[in-house]
Amino acid sequence: MQIVRLTINNFRGVQDGELYFSGDTALVGDNNTGKSTVLEAIDLVLLCHISPPLRRQDSVAACRRRCRS
Repeated sequence: MQIVRLTINNFRGVQDGELYFSGDTALVGDNNTGKSTVLEAIDLVLLCHISPPLRRQDSVAACRRRCRS
């Protein structure tokens, strides 16, 4: 499986964002710019099999607990 595009809406500090990936991709940037948010979004959608959109009241921890049960 290869991720080609990632769209994030209203997740953590990202209101609207879209990233395109090709080949090997590195997330590089200053602190507090959203690198971890991108990885959390990928984790929640792919590894926990949570279909977007997440409910606004869901926290990352709650989603992880839900995917493990």
